[in-house]
Amino acid sequence: MSDSIFKGKHVLVVDDSWENLCMIEAILDSADYKVSLAEDGATALELIKTTPPDLVLSDVMMPKMNGNELTKKIRQQPDLPFIPILLITAQDKADVVEGLDAGADDFIRKPINMEELLARVRSLLRLKHSIDEREHMALLREDFVSRLTHDLRTPLVAEERMLSLLREQAFGTLTPPMEEALAIMQLNNHNLLEMTNTILEVYRYEAGKKRLTFTCFDLAELIKEVLQQLQPLAQQKAIALNFQGPPEPNCEIRASRLEIRRLLTNLVGNSLKFTDSGSIDVKLAKNSDFIEIKVQDTGCGISPEEQAKLFERFRQGNHRLSGSGLGLHLVRQIVEAHQGAISVESEVGQGSLFTVQLPSLANLELENVSEARKVMVLLYLDFNRQLNQQESALMEQVVKNSTNALFGIAPGSTKVTVVDSENHLASRARITFFILDSSENSLQLRKRLLELANKNISQKLKSHDIEFTVEEPTIYVGFAEKVSEKIHENQLI
Repeated sequence: MSDSIFKGKHVLVVDDSWENLCMIEAILDSADYKVSLAEDGATALELIKTTPPDLVLSDVMMPKMNGNELTKKIRQQPDLPFIPILLITAQDKADVVEGLDAGADDFIRKPINMEELLARVRSLLRLKHSIDEREHMALLREDFVSRLTHDLRTPLVAEERMLSLLREQAFGTLTPPMEEALAIMQLNNHNLLEMTNTILEVYRYEAGKKRLTFTCFDLAELIKEVLQQLQPLAQQKAIALNFQGPPEPNCEIRASRLEIRRLLTNLVGNSLKFTDSGSIDVKLAKNSDFIEIKVQDTGCGISPEEQAKLFERFRQGNHRLSGSGLGLHLVRQIVEAHQGAISVESEVGQGSLFTVQLPSLANLELENVSEARKVMVLLYLDFNRQLNQQESALMEQVVKNSTNALFGIAPGSTKVTVVDSENHLASRARITFFILDSSENSLQLRKRLLELANKNISQKLKSHDIEFTVEEPTIYVGFAEKVSEKIHENQLI
């Protein structure tokens, strides 16, 4: 690698002595580096946050914030790129040890030798270049995987549909051997599609591109739906699927219903895969702080060594049925996106217990919205196709007029934002508005919001050949004047 590529690189020099700053600036300037100067650690931190340099060269002995403390604070900034740090010291080995522990990459001793200083600067810039290239390649690789899985998904979905039609004998009668072969083909295609979907979901979470829509729903009912869906697989292995809910008839939670279903399917499906006999018990409990889901099986169990790395990406177990190693990693991503926690307890040969804790509705929404001075409503409309500019304008006008007619909301107070759906094949509208001094409880208000979408708005748009489906409304209550402080950013994406 030619050192000429480092010309013009930005070096920040930090020292409380103006004479030292001028001397080091002259040395670096002779090698065509761009140099910035700071006389204390606080000033240096501000410069680093606004314009991150390619290298920091700092004296250790400085008042208020010394070089080791500055190094530690730089390393505590998660949003910064990798910045190599070269410390200048006149002290003994203890100073060097403390600096390296703080996160410094190299040291140079006083009095400073010009050739040695430039050599160490070049060495650290080569290190930064290597790390930046590696991170860039990792981003390219992740982007490639995302695009590949997205492109793979389309033909796999089409093939799934075609195989279903063939098995339904839509194109002619099938012989038993043909039926058996098609069943195997469809199973393999389904497994590949599931793996592709999982990889795509993992990428979306890790890239921060996953868009979650929070709604209120009965978690007990969702668990029953998932267990009913997986019942045929359990019957094939003669495994009992048991559910024990809380004493209360309703166990409402505010979360992404789609993602919680994915979480439950992964956990229970994983237990089914590694359980040959016995039962799988799903228990649901709640208190004022959180809702707890326990999935316990009588399967083969997990060793302590595997438990430590169970939720890592591509971490495959030693069992012959181990899959891609992404399912439980995705489960953890979903749990963390809901500000929850997941843990596992297991013994080899004794089965496993997975415990998921999610924030309860009591922490997030008041049941009686009439207690709130201000109620914010969030409503999503998913259209069956892309809307053109004229149709979007028409839809926006209909929505604003309808909210005005049903709730007395001034048209200018209703915000309508049109975005692309995740597959970019259709439009999605996000509707937000505020209701003041509501006398309705949350169930009554949700009923009226669904009436707004499915009756008032839908009927007016159908005459223009514009159709949509509506998600369960989300209601934010109990706001004071500064509403934005009460809303998490990911809930409004």
